[in-house]
Order: sequence, then C-alpha cells, then structure tokens
Amino acid sequence: MQALEAALERQPKDGDLAAQIGAALVSTHQYRRALDYYHKAVRNSPANRPLQLHLAKLLLRLKSWDSAEKVHLLYLTAT
Repeated sequence: MQALEAALERQPKDGDLAAQIGAALVSTHQYRRALDYYHKAVRNSPANRPLQLHLAKLLLRLKSWDSAEKVHLLYLTAT
C-alpha cells in the first residue's frame, strides 16, 4: 500500500492509480479512506465510467444515499 501511495504522490493526476488504492482499501474494509481515493480517481479521470459506478457503490455501502444518487445521476446523464 505504501508503494502505491508513494507512486500517487509522484503522479497525483493518475486516476487509475488512485482507483487501485481505493480498491485495495475496500478489500480491507477501510471504506472511509477508500472514499477519498475514489473521489480523487473520478476527479482525475471523469470519463472513466466504471470508476463512477465503484464510487456510487461505495457511497451506498456507507449509506451516503444523497451522494450515491448524485453520482448515479451523473453516470446516467453522461450516456
């Protein structure tokens, strides 16, 4: 994890790398921390639609209903 975070510090605009860190954090049940990385990933790669869905799923898991709905609506209107 430290190596990925160090790589992200060197390449802060790398949405795929931020998403990898987010996924790793989700797999270890560190959902709140993962949320920051998924937000960063979507911000840096707005055209990456699967990332938007991962973010929405995570928001649902955290019971952030309004935020999850906004992300889903953005996903649906981008189609």
